[in-house]
Amino acid sequence: MSVLPASTGESVRPGESVLVLCSEFGVDESPICLDLLTPDRSVEEAMLSITVTESPGDRVRQWYDHADSTPAAATVIDVDTSMRSAESGATTAGDRVQCEVDSQRTLSSPSNLTKLGIEITSALDDLRATDEERQLVVCFHSLSPLFQYVSREELFKFVHLVSDELAQVDAVAHFHMDPTAHDEQTIATFLHLFDGVVERDAGDWELRTK
Repeated sequence: MSVLPASTGESVRPGESVLVLCSEFGVDESPICLDLLTPDRSVEEAMLSITVTESPGDRVRQWYDHADSTPAAATVIDVDTSMRSAESGATTAGDRVQCEVDSQRTLSSPSNLTKLGIEITSALDDLRATDEERQLVVCFHSLSPLFQYVSREELFKFVHLVSDELAQVDAVAHFHMDPTAHDEQTIATFLHLFDGVVERDAGDWELRTK
């Protein structure tokens, strides 16, 4: 069941990317994240998940907590940072999405956006090669920690390039950002890169598109 109000009539269409604004403390983002990763239950999906704030195991466990099915194919790119506890960072054989194609890649340097971009392009190519009819869905969780490793200008350019690439392959994508970690100008600047924004309003999630 969608956590977005049906009355909004809004949805994220193939080729669009939205920014999810939510504090990383005290609010469970998992339901809205899974909503955005499953925009059309009638088609098979190929999922790309870029994990920065949480470990791949964390994201997979959240998937199984909130979804009654798995994507047909899935790739996780783990951007390793020093922010995670040893317990959170540990992954096991069970911390994988059980599907036809399941792969995990690790990027050891969060400051190397060029390498991350290459990994994203390669992962998208591999997922598309499994079955071009599958809908590509992408989650980037989260942009906020990367501000500690690269400048705002560098990250803006990176997100611009990645979102353009995702649009070209008709992916349905969303990027997380913690609004409490940034000033209003930074949030406003990054909002220009997206087709819409998702945030909580009076306890409910709301999607606003341009």
